[in-house]
Amino acid sequence: MAEFLQCVEECIGQPFLEHPRDSVLVEKKEGGEQKITLRGGGQKLIYSFDKDGYNLFPYFTKVPGLNVIADYVVFTKSSNGTPYILVFELKKSASPVFQLLATQSFCSFLMDRVNLVKGSRFKVKIRMIGLVENAKGSTNPRNLFYDKRSILTTPIRELKLEDLLK
Repeated sequence: MAEFLQCVEECIGQPFLEHPRDSVLVEKKEGGEQKITLRGGGQKLIYSFDKDGYNLFPYFTKVPGLNVIADYVVFTKSSNGTPYILVFELKKSASPVFQLLATQSFCSFLMDRVNLVKGSRFKVKIRMIGLVENAKGSTNPRNLFYDKRSILTTPIRELKLEDLLK
C-alpha cells in the first residue's frame, strides 16, 4: 500500500502547501498575530486552504458559514504509523468550534477522495485544535485533553506534535 503522506501530497495542490520544513503556524489578522510552534514529531505536511486569490469552494453559494475553513491542516503519522489529520484554528478570543467542525468535514471529504483515487484504505484520526489566547484550561502540554468531538481548546503556543496525537 502506498505511503500516507505521499498519497496526500500527490492529491492536494502545491499552492496550499505551507512551511514544508518550518513548523511555526502564523495567522495574521487586523487584531494582531497569532502563532503556534509545533516541536518534534516525524514527517508532516502542513497546508493552509484559506489563501487569497483562491476560491476553495467555487460550487457553494454565499450562504454564511458555507465557505468557512480553519487556518491550518497538518497531515502526519504517530510513532506507531497511525495517520492523523490535525486541524488548527488560531483565535484571539472567539470560539474556534464552527471553523474546526467545518474543516473536519472538508478533511473527511479529502481523505475519501485520496482513498478512492489511490486505491488506499487509510483510516485517519482527525483531531481539532483551537488555539485561543484567552482560553481556560491547562497550560501544561502534558495535561491536554480532547472533548467528545475530538476538539482541544488551549492557550498554549508551543506544543509537541506527539502530545497532540492521542
